[in-house]
Amino acid sequence: MTTSTEHLMQALAEVQDPELSISIVDMGLVQRLQEQEGQVTVELTLTSTGCPCADWIREDIEQRLLAEPGVRAVKVIFSWERPWTPQRLTPRGRHALRQLGYALDS
Repeated sequence: MTTSTEHLMQALAEVQDPELSISIVDMGLVQRLQEQEGQVTVELTLTSTGCPCADWIREDIEQRLLAEPGVRAVKVIFSWERPWTPQRLTPRGRHALRQLGYALDS
């Protein structure tokens, strides 16, 4: 049984940044999601290279995706090739940060 990446991305939308309580998807942290025969690889960036929540985010991603039918293994890769910028925020993420008092360009 294989699981669509769209469905897995919806599952990842339930994983929140522990500091901000905003979905990692809405934060624009997920750079790539690949599934092959139950093996899921998630490539993501963080808002800073020294993010103290990296291990928590990794564990939350693994736990959430392993709860999906057909997922047997999850590999999380942190990548800095495309660093995070506020432009990666979804409209929902942008709104949530503004509600928290963050000033964002347009």
